[in-house]
Amino acid sequence: MRELRQTLRDKETDVKIIADEWCNTLDDIEAFSEKGAVDIVHIKMPDLGGINNSVEAVLLCKEKGIGAYLGGTANGTDQSARISAQVALATRADFLLLKPGLEVDEGLMIEYNEMKRVLTLIGSRQ
Repeated sequence: MRELRQTLRDKETDVKIIADEWCNTLDDIEAFSEKGAVDIVHIKMPDLGGINNSVEAVLLCKEKGIGAYLGGTANGTDQSARISAQVALATRADFLLLKPGLEVDEGLMIEYNEMKRVLTLIGSRQ
C-alpha cells in the first residue's frame, strides 16, 4: 500500500488510500501510519475499546499527517453519536461517520446539534 500510495503521489492524482477493514486496532493504526501506507484511517470507535483509545488514534493520525475518519458502526445509539461528536471536536478529527442508522437526516442532526451545543458551552465560558 505504501508503494501504491507513492505511485499515486508521483502521478499527482487526487486519489487517497483509506485504511478500513485491515486497520481495526490502535496497533494497526500505528503500523499503517509508521509505514506511510495510507492517507486516511477509518477509526472504528467500538473496535478500539475505550474512548481513550479512539482519542489516541485520532491524535496519532494528526501527529503523522494522516487524515482521521472517526467512525465505527451505523448500529450505534444516539448517545454514541453524541459522544463521537464530542471526541471529534476535542481531537479535530477530519471526518465523522453519521450515526446512528444509515439514513442521513437523523445522524446529521444528532451530531450537528451536539457539536453546536458543545461549542456554545465553550463560547459562554470565554
